[in-house]
Amino acid sequence: LTSLDVSHNTALTFLDCNANQLTSLELPTSTALTTLYCYDNRLPELDVTNNPELSILICGNQMTSDGLLPQILSLTLHDSKLDWWNSVESININVITNFIPD
Repeated sequence: LTSLDVSHNTALTFLDCNANQLTSLELPTSTALTTLYCYDNRLPELDVTNNPELSILICGNQMTSDGLLPQILSLTLHDSKLDWWNSVESININVITNFIPD
């Protein structure tokens, strides 16, 4: 899966689309969305400015830009290239390292 458009799902509150090959994720009319898991994809950017109820966002991509909302209460980013943040109450930034046994 390389793109996902859930614009017809206006009542969607939870979306877990991790572990795909997404390069595009369209959420323009998902105004009820509160939780979004979109890690392990190839998203260069993520715009959630049309998702006013979103409070939990977990994404791990090679993002270089975003459209985050000030009401994001929990944000977890893996392998992100973002260098600025909006006001969030907690940030959990993880570096995932693959360990190869001896």
